[in-house]
Amino acid sequence: MVNLKNLKYGFSIKQIYNYYLYKKSNKKDTFLNYRPIWLLIYVSDLCNLRCEMCPHHSGKNNDFEYQKQLSKKFISLDMLEKIYKKFPESVFVMLGGVGEPLLHPQFKEIIKLTSKNKKKINIITNGTLLNDDLIEFLMKEKMLNQISISLNASNSEEYSSICKVKNVIFDKTVSNIKKLVEAKKKYKSKAEIVVSGVCSHEFMNSSYEFLKFCDNLNVDRIDLHRYIDFDIKDALTDLDDFNDKIDELYNYAKANIRTKTNLPHKITKSNYCKNCDWYFKNLSFDAYGNMGSCGRVINPSSEYGNINDKEDIWNNVYMQQMRKKFINDPVVTKYCEKCVENHKG
Repeated sequence: MVNLKNLKYGFSIKQIYNYYLYKKSNKKDTFLNYRPIWLLIYVSDLCNLRCEMCPHHSGKNNDFEYQKQLSKKFISLDMLEKIYKKFPESVFVMLGGVGEPLLHPQFKEIIKLTSKNKKKINIITNGTLLNDDLIEFLMKEKMLNQISISLNASNSEEYSSICKVKNVIFDKTVSNIKKLVEAKKKYKSKAEIVVSGVCSHEFMNSSYEFLKFCDNLNVDRIDLHRYIDFDIKDALTDLDDFNDKIDELYNYAKANIRTKTNLPHKITKSNYCKNCDWYFKNLSFDAYGNMGSCGRVINPSSEYGNINDKEDIWNNVYMQQMRKKFINDPVVTKYCEKCVENHKG
């Protein structure tokens, strides 16, 4: 979360006061007296990879209830400006979605516009489209808070198998990560560089090599996300029955990995808790201005609301109904039960 005590980012009094109201709230009300803290922007639904664990681009049949209707339309600068003007109190913007944001032909302009509106920026990317010019541009941007690269493998063969691209793409992506690290030092950027992978049962043995490989990249953090089966046919299997192996991975990382790590959480009754607060902090928008809130499962949809609605979409019927569900029972969908948002450790 953005530290609003650090005024060098130029946050407005309105932003600071809104953040104060958010922190002060007990997350027990359905109608909120503060405005969204986060904005998640679905920059593009398109992707240049076909990762086998992705319900949107793997090409595999699935019964995922919240499958997004993919569009070839990129979010426009006008739409983005409209969103930012509607919610000037927000302090944090995540550029991601179900596609690859760097495919947007005006990605630099998106960064500039977001920075102009005094929003700290997180980027989620597969890193394949980073180039020298863009890397330098990003590392010079003072509002860049984090760039997270989904690498998913420690060698070209495994990468090609997972992402369904040529082996050479892996080497190019790793080279891009190394250039990011170098540029961060050169421009003394405070942005966090993260490398991530998805950990399924099939990937468990490879995860040790993944951690070791990423540790040598000198990034700021390594994330190993627990694989959640989004009802993809003939897909991977999750880690529910392998918590002892997760313990082994934790012990290995503690003893051998210098880089800060976030490892797969365990699924147990004892560590299940009502932690998810997406509907109390976030609004997400796609290229058409359709809204959502959950940043992990439930994608924007016109049935939830739209930026052009005359009513206050932050407190519309959908948002209040969802908050009520999370207050009474955090397992709103079957995916919530396995989500990191609802688990400790």
